[in-house]
Amino acid sequence: MNKEIISLSANEIAFKIKSQEISVTQTVNAFLKRIEQINPLVNAISDIRKKEDILNEAKKKDLHIEKGKELGILFGVPITIKE
Repeated sequence: MNKEIISLSANEIAFKIKSQEISVTQTVNAFLKRIEQINPLVNAISDIRKKEDILNEAKKKDLHIEKGKELGILFGVPITIKE
C-alpha cells in the first residue's frame, strides 16, 4: 500500500482521503517511510518535525473526516516546503 500511495498525484491522494479509501495517517506514514529510505542518499529534506507530532496531527485530521466536516481541496495531503 505504501508504494501505491506515494505513486499517486496530490489530487488522487486528496480524492482517496475524502472518499476514505485511505486515511491521512496511512498517507503520512507512507511518505515518512519514503523520506527515511531516500533522504540519507539525496539529503533533500534538511529539517523535519518530530514524527510523533506529525502523526498526532494526521490522526486529528482523520477525526475531522470521520465527523463529516467540510474539507479543503488538498486536505490531508502531505507537503514539503523548499526555501
